[in-house]
Amino acid sequence: KIMDKKYVYRAHVKRVVDGDTVDAIVDLGFRITIDVRLRLVGIDTMEIRDRDPEKRAHGMKAKQRMIELVEGQDVVIESHKTDMYGRYLADIYLNEVNINQQLITEGLAVPYMV
Repeated sequence: KIMDKKYVYRAHVKRVVDGDTVDAIVDLGFRITIDVRLRLVGIDTMEIRDRDPEKRAHGMKAKQRMIELVEGQDVVIESHKTDMYGRYLADIYLNEVNINQQLITEGLAVPYMV
């Protein structure tokens, strides 16, 4: 379907919310930008507010790694549809490396399909 089409944008990651969510300023072109919350598509990380201390620690490790990788960085995003919370689902690329996949490879995220 045409509405399922993906779009590619340049963006600046302002803040890492957790291991699979970031706040970014997305360049839409023509000097138009939008401040948006992005959820990394196809992955899931432990929650940083989980009641289980072990899961919480793993979630914080994923968040810290995301901060190291993308916070304050200019990236390329490939957007997908929105999730049930209104966040845009996206693949994030830094220097042509898919960060979503990198988190899975590093054991900080698991594959997740909506």
